[in-house]
Amino acid sequence: MAIAKSHSTDPADFPSKKGKRVLIVEDDASLSRLLAITFKLKFPHHSLRVTHSGKETLEAIREQKPDILMVDIGLPDMSGLELARKCRELPGMSDVQLYSLSGRGEPKDFLASKRAGFKGHLVKPVDMEVLDKFFRD
Repeated sequence: MAIAKSHSTDPADFPSKKGKRVLIVEDDASLSRLLAITFKLKFPHHSLRVTHSGKETLEAIREQKPDILMVDIGLPDMSGLELARKCRELPGMSDVQLYSLSGRGEPKDFLASKRAGFKGHLVKPVDMEVLDKFFRD
């Protein structure tokens, strides 16, 4: 599967003055586009950037620290659990809100996300009502 380049829905507003900086990490290009479009329609006051691999995400974080990081657990170059640990080690990232994205929703999956430092575990397809709880001011 081809991996699309990182994209931001509003790079001029990244970081946003009135919202949060959100970085979604999803390697499936179609799903990442759908998440970005849906997110931007529901939460226009937040700025959004999308990356597609662990390496690309670490580079994006060095460019601009996000407030919220939503990470797919199954990435092509490293697991989302490993990426979460690496993110926490970066300067200024100790307080980032981490949420895992996964197609798996067994208790062991929720536990693995929690142990890796994720605040929440979102099962794909992501329920927009759940996102409302995370991103509404």
